[in-house]
Amino acid sequence: DATADVQIVDAKWGFDGHVRPKTFVPLRIVIKNRGTQNLTLRLRLTRADALNAVGEALEQEFLLAAETSRVVQMVPFVSDPGETWTLRWGDADEDSYSIKSTSADDGIVLITSRSELSSQSGFLSTMPEDEFPTSVTALDALRYLFLDREPRWPLPRRVAFEEWLIKGGVVVILNQNDGKRPEFVELPFLNTQGRANRYGQGLIVRLERNPSSMTRAFLESEILGRAMT
Repeated sequence: DATADVQIVDAKWGFDGHVRPKTFVPLRIVIKNRGTQNLTLRLRLTRADALNAVGEALEQEFLLAAETSRVVQMVPFVSDPGETWTLRWGDADEDSYSIKSTSADDGIVLITSRSELSSQSGFLSTMPEDEFPTSVTALDALRYLFLDREPRWPLPRRVAFEEWLIKGGVVVILNQNDGKRPEFVELPFLNTQGRANRYGQGLIVRLERNPSSMTRAFLESEILGRAMT
């Protein structure tokens, strides 16, 4: 059975590995084909109780080339933290992978290019620019998006981002780690003056900091507005 060569390498919720309940949350899945045959897979995601699947399944079909890995993104509605979800890609018992959803997602992410993923980002979780969702619905769990450069986004990602911002998202513009302030060509509405500017119901904030200086204490007190315990 060729599906025996399929391996789930990683499955990560939300924008920092956790979920916000009662909303749509992206699930990033890294799946690998260890075999020598190209596979057309149908990946199926269901929420499960102790015995059975609950609710409708999400399905996604795609080609997984031999001896390669790829990232697949699915966006389920998460009712409560602690739910168990199951990924299936075949009929055998081994063709499945269980995932727990954990709460306490602050909805904070720094968008980077793949070449910069290993760069210093302080306490910020990172997301490659080419994995940013193309639907505003998939951004429901995102509260704060940090940028220190203009992301190379095609139109659907730019539209989803702007809709998210207008609906009440917060964009925090940081300096690059070399101290330069980013300028935006494809997203010109981010070229604001002053520390904070409204954009629809959202907010654009400029900070004279770079990603490597973003400590947990600063995020907790200055961004999330809560005292550390």
